[in-house]
Amino acid sequence: MLVPRNMLNQPATFGGAFADLMTPYLRKQYDQRLGSEDKARSALPPPLEHEGERTQPTWLYGFLKNPEPIRPTTWMALRMPKFNFSDEEALQIVNYFAAVDRLEDPGVGLTAPYLTVEQRVDKFWSDRDRAYAEQIGKAKLAYWTKEYLGALKDKLNAADEARKNAKGDDLAKAKKLYDDLEKKAKTVEELLAKLEKAESVTKQDFPELRRDIVEQRPYATDAYRLMLNPQLCLQCHQIGQIQVKGGAQGPPLDLAAERLRPEWTQRWMANPARLFTYPPNMPTNFAKNADNYRDYFDGLSFEQATALRDVLMNLPKVADSPANRKTYEAAVGGK
Repeated sequence: MLVPRNMLNQPATFGGAFADLMTPYLRKQYDQRLGSEDKARSALPPPLEHEGERTQPTWLYGFLKNPEPIRPTTWMALRMPKFNFSDEEALQIVNYFAAVDRLEDPGVGLTAPYLTVEQRVDKFWSDRDRAYAEQIGKAKLAYWTKEYLGALKDKLNAADEARKNAKGDDLAKAKKLYDDLEKKAKTVEELLAKLEKAESVTKQDFPELRRDIVEQRPYATDAYRLMLNPQLCLQCHQIGQIQVKGGAQGPPLDLAAERLRPEWTQRWMANPARLFTYPPNMPTNFAKNADNYRDYFDGLSFEQATALRDVLMNLPKVADSPANRKTYEAAVGGK
C-alpha cells in the first residue's frame, strides 16, 4: 500500500525569509570569512524552531527582557533588538515556545515552566564516577590507579607526621591510621603491578581498584579534559579565559549551564545537522559508534557526547575541582 502523497508534504517553516535573503549577500560581501553557506548562515539569527526544547525557561525569559550577545559580536552580522517586553509578554512567549514543542514532539518529555538539571546534584556525579570506573579499559584504569596511589601516599606522609607528634591516647590512633594506610598503599602497588603486566583487561577484572579510583572523580575529570581537547570545542568556542585561535564563532561555553536544556544539548552534540533546517556551522564531532579521543575520555562517541553535556550543565562547579583547575590553568598558559 502506497502512502498518500499529501501525507508526505510538510508545510514550509514560518519566518526566516530575511536571513535566507541575507545569506548570499554575506557570502559575496565577506567571502574570506563567510564564503560558505553554513558560515554565512551562522552569522545571522538562528531559527526559533525547537526553542522551547533548546533553552531553559528562566534564561529565555531574561534574554527576552534584556537581550545580551550570545555569539561573538565580531562574528555576528545582526543582533537581536530590545523589544521592551513587559513581564507578562515575555512570560507568554516563553510559555508559547514550550507549549509548541510539547505538542509537536511529546516524546522528548519537555517540562515547563520548571525543569530539573540532575547534573547539579552531587549524587549524579558520584554515580557517574562509579559507572565510569567500572567500564574503563587498561590504560585509563592504570592512569587513575596511579593518581589514587599518589593521593594515598600523600595521606600516608601526613599520617606519619601525625604519628611522630602524637602523645598519650592519640598515639595509638595515629599509629593505627598509619599502619592501615601503609597496608592499603602496598596492596594498591601490588595490584597496579599485576594490571600493568596484564595483556588485556575486562570490565570484571580488578574490581578493588575500580572501587578505589572513584575517590579521584574520574568521570568528571576526564569529561572536563575532553571539553578542553583543542580538536573539539576550542576550535570555535571560548571557555573561560581560553581564547579561540583566529576568533570564536560560537557562543562561549560558560553560558551553557544556565542557557541550554540537558536533553537538547546531548542531541545537538551527537548530531547537529539533525536539529537545524539548514547546515549548521558546528561539525559532527561524535559520529555514530566512532572510537576517537579515548586518551581523553574512555568511551564510544555517544558516551563522550553525554559526558561533555554533563560537564556543560554544571560547568562552574566541575571546573572548580583541584584536578580540573590544573587542566584549565595549563590550557590558559598554553594559549
